[in-house]
Amino acid sequence: MGGISEKFVPEPTGEDILSDVINRLHRLKDPARWNVFHKQLLVQEEKDRENHNNQDIACNSKKKKSNNNHTNMG
Repeated sequence: MGGISEKFVPEPTGEDILSDVINRLHRLKDPARWNVFHKQLLVQEEKDRENHNNQDIACNSKKKKSNNNHTNMG
């Protein structure tokens, strides 16, 4: 009756704790990197869309000017 209980869990060593922390940090690091990547991708897509819209506006204004010049000459 004086033996060790089946429910006994030995205290983890410092090495066990350190390896556990390192493993958990690796699990957190990868999703965090993906989150940053996706945010940067969204920002870049927004910039590309804005640049494309600005190019369309510039192109449309050039077309209007050239159309006005042709109608004024006729």
